[in-house]
Amino acid sequence: MLVVAGFAIDQARHDGTVARNVALDGTLIGGATDAELQKAVHDTAEAWASVPVTVETPAGPFDTTLGDLGVALDEEAVAAAARSEGRDGGWLAELWSWLRSPLGHREVALTFDADTASAAAALASAEAANHRDPTEPTLAPGADAITVVPGADGATLDTGAVAQQALDAARRGERTITIAAATVPLPPDVSEARAAELATEANALADQPLGIYLDNKSGRFDADMIRSWFRPAIVDGALEVTIDPAAARDDITGVLGQVGVAPQQLRFEVDPEGKVVIVDGVAGTECCTPESLQGIVSALEAGDERVDLTLASVAPDHDRAWAEQLGITTPIATFTTQHPCCAPRVENIHRFADLIRGTVILPDETMSANDTVGQRTKERGFVEAPVIVDGEFAEDVGGGVSQFAVTLFNAAFYGGLDIPEYQSHSIYIDRYPYGVESTISWGGPDLKIHNNTPTGVLIWPTYDDTSITVTLYGTPWMAGTVKSQSESPDGECTRVHTVRERTLLGNNQTSTDDFYALYQPSEGVTC
Repeated sequence: MLVVAGFAIDQARHDGTVARNVALDGTLIGGATDAELQKAVHDTAEAWASVPVTVETPAGPFDTTLGDLGVALDEEAVAAAARSEGRDGGWLAELWSWLRSPLGHREVALTFDADTASAAAALASAEAANHRDPTEPTLAPGADAITVVPGADGATLDTGAVAQQALDAARRGERTITIAAATVPLPPDVSEARAAELATEANALADQPLGIYLDNKSGRFDADMIRSWFRPAIVDGALEVTIDPAAARDDITGVLGQVGVAPQQLRFEVDPEGKVVIVDGVAGTECCTPESLQGIVSALEAGDERVDLTLASVAPDHDRAWAEQLGITTPIATFTTQHPCCAPRVENIHRFADLIRGTVILPDETMSANDTVGQRTKERGFVEAPVIVDGEFAEDVGGGVSQFAVTLFNAAFYGGLDIPEYQSHSIYIDRYPYGVESTISWGGPDLKIHNNTPTGVLIWPTYDDTSITVTLYGTPWMAGTVKSQSESPDGECTRVHTVRERTLLGNNQTSTDDFYALYQPSEGVTC
């Protein structure tokens, strides 16, 4: 009776609290109030959430935690288990549990849940590293018929299996977890059986020529060419024959010739008052809208002998918002060189200026003057004029354009832009700045300007009968000046070393770079 009385007194003393000698994850919580129990359970849940997990995959190991993998302690269930520990099964069972409690603590069973969506999110980078897209079966046009090119399985990481292994490890009480994760096959969306059916359908469709009409032009297209446009695609959940737009466009324009009109690209101009003006681009047209191309299949299915296609709109490459953010508003440098009037070389200088005018060098972009203007030929408006070739005077189509290169070089020089490629004239010409100039010739040497500013740079040449001017527009960023210039002998020639000082506008920070020119004393003297 004394034992029973002691049991009753102890039970009464612990009424509303956790029973004597109950432990949670190795920590005694006997006598804990409900609030104390809730905190103990929550702390235990956080400790388990931080348990490290290494997931070994074919692409390498990935480190994470149980919590990130969505494995979590069921706090409500564990708290309920702690409250009922030693208090379930009637008074005789509770008495027996109480009698045994001095001999050791009673551990609360831990309950875990897993969230596979969290595991998938936590393993996204691991899945991406191990993922391989499947190869879908496709159709290949043959000499007489369309055949099936088989597909192949891809691979994906089984994140659900990883989550289950992590859950099992937590239930076993593991505190450092390593999981071997394998990839599982990822089959194509389209079965080869359905692809074979589709090949049969496609072969039945293209069994006769089809007339195609577009932009007031028309042509007959044979069955073999039409078959080459067929591709399998899933449309509204079903596998169907569709038209490959790129393949069809190439063949249609090849047969019909030029159709539509090219878009007019947005451009910059400078008005007579020197104000930069943005001229919006205009959309063009080309073959063909995707909807009308898919109409080829409908026409074949209906047994029609012709199909009318529709031109598609083609937008310019850039819009006004793009142009405005380039910050091309203000002259950042200008330079002028003089020349006698009316010589053939002047015609070439003017033609070169016309072709390069309006060129925009984007931030961190390098412009090649040769690539921008192209080869100087009579067909492109250039004429024969004097040139210097290998240190000797001669004549060639496009002669004289080096004066434009000199002018552009100096505008870039004083605008503080980088000039990664240039070459001085081999013989100094006194109408050019000494040592600060560049020649140009098709096939080399070239003149390249690099835009080292955060805004765009517009090249805008102007000219009259006796001068050529190149003005660069952008946002003022830096300015260049000649800091020093020196000469040194190089055999019979003279090497000129010019140091440019560049000043960053706004904070007056300066830097220097070097330019070199090599001049021979006269024609025929090699350096």
